[in-house]
Amino acid sequence: MKFTKVGAAIFFTICGVNAAMASNTITFNGTVLDKGCDITVDGGTATATVDLGSTAATDLVKMGDLGAPKQFVFDLANCPTASSANIVFSGQVDADANNPSYFKNTAEVGAATMVAVQLKQGGSNGTIVENNADNDEIDLSSGAATETYTAQMIATGQAVAGSVKSVLTYNVRYN
Repeated sequence: MKFTKVGAAIFFTICGVNAAMASNTITFNGTVLDKGCDITVDGGTATATVDLGSTAATDLVKMGDLGAPKQFVFDLANCPTASSANIVFSGQVDADANNPSYFKNTAEVGAATMVAVQLKQGGSNGTIVENNADNDEIDLSSGAATETYTAQMIATGQAVAGSVKSVLTYNVRYN
């Protein structure tokens, strides 16, 4: 049998196609918990409103300028025996800021412009919270935990006065 360059190219192409079509598998494992933690925010319910107060537009002049931090606390009680958890926040991100930690101002009437909301885990000097991202793990080995967060207005440019509102959802992911 005599191979030509064209014949060899066809032969190796066919062999390569067969190798590329090899069967591989992925296995998914997980656990269903009886229930999650009982959650309260600032001693209330699992659903809360945090009042950011007022900040002067003259304090929010350039991207990254911050308003006064407002602290709020998550209390997790009667938790499953998971060793730790993450609270994952999700919301609209401010497209102009191009930063996953700048949550969009979604006020509908008289909205301030060039202003977003930023969260930090662990207080005002804590870890910046990003959209749909795991944050610092919370130890649940005792079956309960308290975690402090702060929220504050953050400039995306020279702020213009108006109302600020950002609605986020959160989920607890058990590790």
